[in-house]
Amino acid sequence: MGEESREPEEPRLGVLTRHKVSDFVRHGAISVSPDEPLWNALKAMVTHDICGVAVMDGSEIVGVFEEDDLLRALRALEGEALAAEVRRFMKPGVVVRSDDTLRDAMVEMLKGGATRAFVRSSGLIRGGVYGVISASDIVRVLTGDYRGTRVPKTDRPVALPPRINALRAAGDVLVEDIVKASPLTLDASSSVADVARRISESGRRYAVLLERESPIGRIGDRDVMGATLDAILDRRNLDDLAARDYLQEIVTAAPDTLLSEALWEVVDRMSDRIYVIEGKALVGVIPLIDAVYTLAKLASE
Repeated sequence: MGEESREPEEPRLGVLTRHKVSDFVRHGAISVSPDEPLWNALKAMVTHDICGVAVMDGSEIVGVFEEDDLLRALRALEGEALAAEVRRFMKPGVVVRSDDTLRDAMVEMLKGGATRAFVRSSGLIRGGVYGVISASDIVRVLTGDYRGTRVPKTDRPVALPPRINALRAAGDVLVEDIVKASPLTLDASSSVADVARRISESGRRYAVLLERESPIGRIGDRDVMGATLDAILDRRNLDDLAARDYLQEIVTAAPDTLLSEALWEVVDRMSDRIYVIEGKALVGVIPLIDAVYTLAKLASE
């Protein structure tokens, strides 16, 4: 007789208070210095497929630079953005102790508006940062699908940051030229628990909700953290919370749209992804950092 199939387990909220940060910390952190240009931070994020980097002055964490900070820089400086120093647009880094609970780390990330927290040894008052824990890690722990990895350390030579004034005129590149695989999608009736399980299983940071096969918004790992805190405070389960209550607006473009036009639409609307629509079907996604990196490289050639 074959094994009986089992329903997926409910994400376990109690795991966040039972486990310490040290149980799931990923050792090492990709970093830049505060006086480096944003171009270096962008290259690090693209190279390592991450959405943020630590900003370190020597061995001390002085901030964090993430996708939303890149958006602020593009809105403020447009063509001069990538030449600006990181210190100008970084935000305060969230630092937690190794003996803090995962719930403590989650709350601090939500308070700091960050997708990652940097971890220091509990016996040290300053410095001593040795690892990182992210919103995606919290979601994977919730769903029992955690796979920790060591973050490689790299040295990046400081290159002359390209001026991106030419991005608006880089008319040869279309959205379809760099579109990535189709994003993760779920039905609009899904619960937050459904989203947590699916993004954990797939290794994605976001899922798009579809209603009658049309996208109505997206929900990401940081949104799942916010919902988790709501569930804890209200003594509810994530299965009781509708994913559509935590949706963010998405920016869409047709495959034959100029990449430069789609990029500035994303910047104007303070989003971080271009979702590619063909007819009514969602066929792909382009992260903000990939769009900026592609066009910046072309502008510098």
